Amino acid sequence: MAEDFVMNVFWMAFAIGAVIGGIVGITIYIFESIGTYTIAKRRGLKNPWLAWIPFANFFMFGSIADDCNQKLSGKKTNNKQLLLWLGVASKIIAVPFVIWLMDWYVNFLTDVIVYQGYGVESYLMNFFGTFFILYFLLLAVSIAYAVFYYIALHKVYKSYTQSYVLLLVFSIIFGITPFVLFAIRNKDVLTIDN
Repeated sequence: MAEDFVMNVFWMAFAIGAVIGGIVGITIYIFESIGTYTIAKRRGLKNPWLAWIPFANFFMFGSIADDCNQKLSGKKTNNKQLLLWLGVASKIIAVPFVIWLMDWYVNFLTDVIVYQGYGVESYLMNFFGTFFILYFLLLAVSIAYAVFYYIALHKVYKSYTQSYVLLLVFSIIFGITPFVLFAIRNKDVLTIDN
């Protein structure tokens, strides 16, 4: 009886969170895809439609950054490959981590309520061992991706606006990147190197 109640509450909260998160995620994805697609198309890059495909959008954004860097400094970079592989790796690690964490949490709550805390120590020992391994692996890959993503974003912003430093700081702190890409999508590339 108590186990059913815990499961029902968990799945209800999960469903509400998933619906709200899904709506927000889809909105952000649409803004980012429109911005990336339009910028890639206006720059004459091949296959700008890749901006709409999960994982391929990492490659397309990296291609834009490579093109911006080439035009700004004359140097070739390989952001497209770097962002693609780091982005894919972070997602490959994140999905099993989240599934494992949800499964552990449901089992832990169920057993704590049903058995009133009996055996909690073994759950916690199991949790911390697996959690820290997966968490630090995910953290390392995510940090590497974020560093290279923001370096690439800096080049893109610098190509389109003189306020690139401020926009980069706001993008890092507030996560406004999809909306900035959407806003600059129809702007002309700056002709002077700032």
